[in-house]
Amino acid sequence: MCIIILAVDHNRVQLDDKENDEEDYINASYVEGYYNRVEFIGAEHPLPHTKKQFWTMLVERAVDVMVVFGPVEDPEV
Repeated sequence: MCIIILAVDHNRVQLDDKENDEEDYINASYVEGYYNRVEFIGAEHPLPHTKKQFWTMLVERAVDVMVVFGPVEDPEV
């Protein structure tokens, strides 16, 4: 089973903490859950140049649990 989640403007996660005019874009979208319209975040595995934005997103959104589907290739992530 494959689910494609597109990061379009109406459901994408925007970063709040922008240092040095960094973009607020990260390839992540809010996903509707059973109880809330914004219950989960779907995102791709961070790339070497997006690690900072990925962890910033997790901190800003107070993410308690992260689930990775697939191998983690970079042990520094």
